Parts: sequence; structure tokens; C-alpha cells
Amino acid sequence: MKPEHRILIVDDDPVNLDIMMEILASEYSCAAVSSGEDALKAEKNFKPDIILLDIMMPGMDGYEVCRRIREGETHRFTKIILVSGKSMTEDRLRGYDAGADDYITKPFNDDELLAKIKVFLKLKRLEEVDAVKRDIINIFSHETRTPLSAIVGPAEMLLEDKALGKENRELAELILQGAKQIADLVHKTTMLCRLKSGFRMRVSEFKASECIDEAVKKKLPEAEAKNISIKIYNEPDFQISGDRETLVEALTMLIENAVIYSEKESHINIKTACGDKDTAFIVEDCGKGLEKNTEQIFDDFRITDSRRHIKGMGIGLSIVKHIAEIHGGSVEAEDSPCGGAVFRMFIPHRDGLK
Repeated sequence: MKPEHRILIVDDDPVNLDIMMEILASEYSCAAVSSGEDALKAEKNFKPDIILLDIMMPGMDGYEVCRRIREGETHRFTKIILVSGKSMTEDRLRGYDAGADDYITKPFNDDELLAKIKVFLKLKRLEEVDAVKRDIINIFSHETRTPLSAIVGPAEMLLEDKALGKENRELAELILQGAKQIADLVHKTTMLCRLKSGFRMRVSEFKASECIDEAVKKKLPEAEAKNISIKIYNEPDFQISGDRETLVEALTMLIENAVIYSEKESHINIKTACGDKDTAFIVEDCGKGLEKNTEQIFDDFRITDSRRHIKGMGIGLSIVKHIAEIHGGSVEAEDSPCGGAVFRMFIPHRDGLK
């Protein structure tokens, strides 16, 4: 049976090539070349999972080979391990700067080399799977917008028809509810992927009340449908420096969570508190409270028996955690004195702003 994984060995010393081929050929499909120029050709044709790359070669050295490979996107998941007799820290740092994933010094230990290869093969596979997941989610998000609009719009028009019979009205409401739930799930999943994929904040200055008012406006219809009043305590109004869009998103999801789990004809309290180092956004509901292990409710896609994860697969609360963390803050939850739950999102002050 042909080995599944491919390893390209690059070294201008025939003895070193023979040694590494002897170590690896029994487990992996291997190719060996003796120059940087040949390495670039083999990388395109052989499509290796891992490249074991010597640094000191005549002509094009290993650093330049590494840089040229990283300039392209074709094999961006290929792992490059530099193999060299140079052991100084500056040599390693130069290699990492060129795009190498790891560095091993000659003479190397056979078991260490094999262990590194297994680790990086696993890492490469995980990165490829994550990339596929992101692509699928992005495609799904893009491709569902038009058909969902085609469902939501007509359903809303049907519900505006006062002559619509009771049974047909119930069916239209089910269609509308289902379409909105799918749209909400797509939005949250896409948002979570953005936050976990090197999200870059757009920092600006704004009032805390601006975030709260915008978030409340988004969820007010859902609160009114359950006769839930939302009380805002925001005196004095604090200045915030951060990514306004994502902070509004986080507050919206905290309010949504409060609305879902609050009893009908109850109330939700929203407060801010300014400390020496951060501003706390506080959302308190009148639901059934929390279970003992509150930290797990912020985990990605965490599905347990928690009362906070009955709907939405817990994506909303995990998004809140990620948004707080990209701001350098944190989020916590505990039972409220009124019997519900209280969530606090802490956002650090920037440049001494309060």
C-alpha cells in the first residue's frame, strides 16, 4: 500500500539525503533533491505535506526557498522544518521569519525527527479541515441569504393579510419562525468564525449608552412579545474605546439570552459600572438561574443539559466571550438575587479613557 503522506527532503549533502531517506522511506512517500532551485520545482510537482529543508546550500539557501514557498497560496498548509548545523538563536529566528514552522539541529535524533513529523502532519490535517469548515460556512451563509429572503418576505406579507384564516396564519407563522431561526444560526456561526480567524478590530470612541440603545432596539420586539420590560441604568454615561460593531453584537446576544430565559411579564435590568481598569456591561434576567458550572456555558457549540443551551447551541454566549477577549476583557455569569442570572462583560479602558 502506498504511503499516504509525502515528504520532500532538501539537502546538498548526499550522505544526509541517504540518512533521512533511510529513516523515513518505510513510513512515508519521500522525494529528495539537492538544491534550492530543484526544491521549488519539486514542491509544485510532488506536493509534499512536509519539507525537510537544509539551510546552507550553494546558490539559493534554505531561507530563500522558504520565503518563496510562503509567497504562494497553492500549498499554504505545507509544513517546513529547517534542518541545519547552525544552532544560534538568531538562525532560528531568521528561519521563523522566513516562514518555517520548526527548526531541528544536526546531528538530529531519529526519534525526535519522526515525532516532529507526526505532530506537523496532524497539525496540517487540522488546519486543512478548519479551512474547509470556514469555506463551507461562508458559502452556506452567502447562498442562503436569497432563498431565506424569498421565504421571510412572502410569509410576512401573508401575515399582514387580515382575511387569512386561523390555520393558514399558524402555518405562515411557523414558516416565518423557522426561516428566522435559520438566518440567525447562519449569522452567529459566521460571526464566530470571523472572531476565531484573526479578526481585526476597528477601534473608535463612543458612549456606552450608544451600544446599549442599539442592542436593546434590536431585541425589543422579542421582549415586548413576552411582555418583558427592559430597564436601563446608565448613570453616568461612560466613554468607551473599542470596536463598536462587535460590542453591540455582544450586548445584543446577552439581551437575547435574557429575553429567551426570562419569564413572561417580567423585566430585564441593564447596567454599566466603571472601575479603575474597565467598564462592566451588566445584563440581569428573571429566568431560572444557572447551574453550578457556569464557565462551560461560554464554550463554542457547547451542548449540555444547561438551561442556557436549550436554544441556539450556545453560540451566542461563546460569541460574547470571544468579543470580550479580543478587547482584552472577560465575561462572567452567576445567579442573580432575584432568582435569574446576571452576566457581566468587562471591557478594559484604553488610553485612560473613562
